Amino acid sequence: SACLVGSEMCIRDRYRDGYPGQKDDPTQNENLLFYKNHEKSVPSGDFIDNIHSQWFGNYELLEEHHGYIQWLFPIREHGMNMQSQVLQPHEIDAIKNDPKCLARVIKSYRLMLDFYGLKLINEETGEIEKDEHWKKRFFHLNRSFHNYLRITRILKSLGELGFEHYKIHFINCMIKEVFEEKRLTNCARSLEEFWAPTLKDNAQLEDVRARINKFTQRHYSRKENPFKGSTYSSETFKSKDVDNSDSAPPGSPMTFENTNDSKDDLKDGNTKKLEDPTKHSEEKHVNISDHQGVKNKDTQDTESDKDKQNESEKDKQHESEKNKQHESEKNKQHESDTDKQHESDTDKQHESTDKQHESDTDKQHESDTDKQHESDKNKQHESDKDKQHTEHLETVKEKQHAESVNHETRTDLSNE
Repeated sequence: SACLVGSEMCIRDRYRDGYPGQKDDPTQNENLLFYKNHEKSVPSGDFIDNIHSQWFGNYELLEEHHGYIQWLFPIREHGMNMQSQVLQPHEIDAIKNDPKCLARVIKSYRLMLDFYGLKLINEETGEIEKDEHWKKRFFHLNRSFHNYLRITRILKSLGELGFEHYKIHFINCMIKEVFEEKRLTNCARSLEEFWAPTLKDNAQLEDVRARINKFTQRHYSRKENPFKGSTYSSETFKSKDVDNSDSAPPGSPMTFENTNDSKDDLKDGNTKKLEDPTKHSEEKHVNISDHQGVKNKDTQDTESDKDKQNESEKDKQHESEKNKQHESEKNKQHESDTDKQHESDTDKQHESTDKQHESDTDKQHESDTDKQHESDKNKQHESDKDKQHTEHLETVKEKQHAESVNHETRTDLSNE
């Protein structure tokens, strides 16, 4: 059975059917060369080994750059990164038969799991669990809608490159976090309508849909093939089932998603996010017979999503203003601390100057006192010498006078 959106077969069905009629182009080898670490991703990319080692944990780069995901997870569909190449069947065979390339696929998966707050705990089975930083990353994932498109691409690529068995563990993890723990409620529609249908095993897909149905109360209209992603209609599950007050702002949209997950990318490679997946042409997957009946509902959903998107933008604006206010307060505090430090340094400098001046004054006073004392001593000494000299002269004069008198007396006596 074919699912038509406009005049094209639903890409989601083509993936599960192995892209019937799509031929291999043996002249195209860019994905293989990239996975052999012989060619850089473009635009503004790097060799795959450098991306694994240097981009791991750089969440801002992984969020804002939109040109690397098509290289790490190539699929057999065109993306909006026009510098990447559609994965070719001969490249799939070469990568699956090269142990080094397969090891790089696992590293690519680890890189993105970490970005989403998860980690791979078993490379053989593909089992995953929450990482230690999952709270912040889940908070981000529940709001970063273009990452839902990236996840669709990741799951498809894993299936192409020999890791189909990895996907069920990711799906199971998401069922728990979306419907049981209600931490990623905005992922609900993507999980049900796009991630789960990437499972190629019909039994797995049937089991997953049955489990999801218990939470969502969605009713599948099974026709020729119950596993075609677009061959069912559904009722939106009640709001209480997606309550996520501790991680989702009021009005967060339950996003539709394009099966061509590469819509998360831009031609320039690294500048703009697609936060509104409802704008994509292939987002509504419905039966031909149901198309007219769903049309009005799609219009209402689009208007509702626009209102919710506006509210989300207001929340972002409010958060931005709060950040600016916080930054302003930090700057004021820094200026105040700087002024206080300057004032303290000035006071210390003045105090030091006063102490130095006082010390110099004391030294000068002591020096002057010492000089005065020395001068007084010298004067006293000179005075004492003068007195001694005067006394000596007087003594000499007295002696001379006495001798003169004695001489005169002896002369008189002699004359007598």
